[in-house]
Amino acid sequence: MIATAFIQHLPKLTLHERCLLHELAGYDCGTLNASRVADLIGRRYREDWNAGEVYDQAAAEVEWLDKNGGGIIPFSSREYPELLREIYDPPFALCYRGRRPYSNAPYAALVGTRRPNGRGARSAYELARELAGFNVSVVSGLARGIDRQAHEGCIDGGGVTVAVLGSGVSEVGPASSRPTAERLIASGGALFSEYSVFTQPRRYHFPMRNRIISGMSRCCVIVQAPRRSGALITADYALEQGREVFVHADCFQTGVGDGGFALHEDGARAINSAGELMEEWKSQWEYLPRALPEEQLP
Repeated sequence: MIATAFIQHLPKLTLHERCLLHELAGYDCGTLNASRVADLIGRRYREDWNAGEVYDQAAAEVEWLDKNGGGIIPFSSREYPELLREIYDPPFALCYRGRRPYSNAPYAALVGTRRPNGRGARSAYELARELAGFNVSVVSGLARGIDRQAHEGCIDGGGVTVAVLGSGVSEVGPASSRPTAERLIASGGALFSEYSVFTQPRRYHFPMRNRIISGMSRCCVIVQAPRRSGALITADYALEQGREVFVHADCFQTGVGDGGFALHEDGARAINSAGELMEEWKSQWEYLPRALPEEQLP
């Protein structure tokens, strides 16, 4: 695990080059320097970094993950999410905290605005809860609004949900989402990040993490989003990755729902329920609905 964390820190390397280093020098990563990296990857490489400092940082990250129920999944691992492996620019590694996911689990991305109206929040919660009944795991970004409602709905439906962060897994935010993060982990889900464990959130991280949300998933549902919502970036990634994009039919209100309505006009199918979504997954009928506990029924 230290080797993966170490290579994750090295600057200006392609995915192929990182995988090559992991294969050829992972067992001896503490002795790497820029000259040796250049020899192994077969090109000039003049980045300046201190192998001892990088190794100490990687070791501290692995120690934190061990203490907090986490780990790192490199691209070469059989546990790496299968669909994510297929996208144009998959991350070299995924840090996680929580339960290590099944690589071929059925995921659906549910995303939307941080400022939904009451109908949007309720629709996200109910759709995620219904998906849990079909043994479909919900992927979202743990942000306020639609994301958080999607996570909470899946948890309350007895399902497993995954949050993809724009920071390291030790830096969960916003603070108001931390209780949801703890519930998510306690219910068998996980926090995922392509960033090293202690990475602080940066504005430019969030558009990049959206490609992982869509890349892990078989489809992407825009529950409610205005025209300038970051959720539409996730929809764009999903279309580039060959995923089908859906919109929630109950959330087309003027203003807060304009982005979703525009997607619908461009051809995205509008759905009202998880059952309609499952119609698109006819080859996946092994994921049959589970009965919800009586106290969770409407």
